[in-house]
Amino acid sequence: MRRRWQWMLSVCVLSMLGRAGAAEGPRRDLGHEVLATNDGWASLGAGTTGGSLALPEQIYVATNRAEFLAALNDGAALTTSPSTPSAAAKIIYVKDTIDFNVDDTGQPLTFEDRETADDTRPNYFGVLFQVHDGEVDITNASDLVTVSWNRFQHHDKVMLIGSSDSATADRGKLRVTLHHNFFEDVGQRTPRVRFGQVHIYNNYYKVTDAGAYQYSWGVGIESAIYAENNAIRLPAEVTLDRVISRLNGSTIFATGTLVRRDGGGWQAADVIQEWNALNDPDLSTSVGWVPLASLAVEPTDRVPRDVRSGAGPFECDH
Repeated sequence: MRRRWQWMLSVCVLSMLGRAGAAEGPRRDLGHEVLATNDGWASLGAGTTGGSLALPEQIYVATNRAEFLAALNDGAALTTSPSTPSAAAKIIYVKDTIDFNVDDTGQPLTFEDRETADDTRPNYFGVLFQVHDGEVDITNASDLVTVSWNRFQHHDKVMLIGSSDSATADRGKLRVTLHHNFFEDVGQRTPRVRFGQVHIYNNYYKVTDAGAYQYSWGVGIESAIYAENNAIRLPAEVTLDRVISRLNGSTIFATGTLVRRDGGGWQAADVIQEWNALNDPDLSTSVGWVPLASLAVEPTDRVPRDVRSGAGPFECDH
């Protein structure tokens, strides 16, 4: 998802990432596809070329850890992840799910046997005590990133944009676009932002477990979230002010939000107003910027259907 990597690599993750192929017409070759013009922050500058330059001999299908590491090394077997992966343009198609916490024979590593899984953890003050963290974190002055058509499910802390309030090198960076992602029964950080200008549009949030839900948009220090036409489904007992959490930030802009509560239909909602009504000081809506790079923003009432059908697993002809 990083716009520029030290080595050119396009990953087609069959088990989690990407947009479903069209039901009609030829199947898209997402591995070779170049990011479309205006598809978020990652399309600016030189754009994102993906695996468009990969030669046939640099196209791999990995079904396990060993095959994945070999693909990083131009097909040569490795026992550890290379510190300097091959610079050749390549595509690695990941088939099904790869467990990286195994040794070269596929046996689980010792640390995998620690009692850290969620079902072994206690609850403190009514909250599960977890010992693992984010799924997709964008930190350390990363910049010009687009995260789209992904499915995030059954996790607590999902996406951190900016690692620390003291990471001032992130100023002017962390420009990220999130669109057409499905956040289903996740607890928080979708995303939590520090410093960055983050465009969040046409995402679908579905919450069924009120006890596990913390918030969706985290307003961190010097963050500037611009949220547009997102659909949020909540249990009746979750109040609208909980969509936002103020985490040392002061500004967020949101427009076109639709919310559906259990037993009701989709209704327009001003989640910033709901937060401000119950908290002090108020959050400002003056974020100081307007997104200039985005695909057509679709009406919010179409988002649940399109995201459910398009986000997540897809098929590749490899």
